[in-house]
Amino acid sequence: MLGWAPESDRDAFWRRAIDEAAEEIVYTTGFKKFAELAREGKLEEQVKDPEFAKEIATVIKAKEGKDLSIDEALAVFNKGLRARLTEQQKTRLKRDAETLKADTKEELASLKAWESFRDSYMMRAADLRSPAPNGHFLREFGQSDRELVENASDDATVGQALMLLNGKTFTNLMNPYSMVSRAIRRTETPDQTIDSIYLALFSRKATAEEKELLMPVVGKNNVTNKGDALWAVLNTRQFYFIQ
Repeated sequence: MLGWAPESDRDAFWRRAIDEAAEEIVYTTGFKKFAELAREGKLEEQVKDPEFAKEIATVIKAKEGKDLSIDEALAVFNKGLRARLTEQQKTRLKRDAETLKADTKEELASLKAWESFRDSYMMRAADLRSPAPNGHFLREFGQSDRELVENASDDATVGQALMLLNGKTFTNLMNPYSMVSRAIRRTETPDQTIDSIYLALFSRKATAEEKELLMPVVGKNNVTNKGDALWAVLNTRQFYFIQ
């Protein structure tokens, strides 16, 4: 019967067969072996993570002889993963606070806010889920939601303008511990400030005409004036449509 079936039906048949075989090998056979080792108390001999093996043993003991499900094992694994990640974040925050001399309560709060934003939104492309979460910069600026093929958009929207004009993007960039903010806070002259902003946003220095336009904005070259200049350049057509 399969030989006379339409090609699409044959493809669907083989896909189901492959999926069932993979499930049998990976989820059924493999996990049954894992559960058996756990039940016999031999998991620590096979697993490099003693804390995970200990947690699994505790769950099995509480089940009073019932089989361990794969969802329960994954829940234990994810719990340990979250605990290790939290510990790594605390260690890194402490190290960064020492390096950047964030000593006061306000400085530590700013550093923590920046690192939380960076870890959620400014990851390497390979580490960022696709599509990005709703409200993410990439989604707002046209990344596909992957619900349809070729669903990306290069159209300008009101949401894009609002995100740059008064959204959190500028606030996070001006956090004292962001790379952009640290770069422009170190500048000593308005000329250096303008070049630092253009290097950060466009990977080039400002032209003489651009410097002439921004000099009145930079003014006395204090933090507020530097932020005003960054905000102005961030909202130019060049950043919107070229970068």
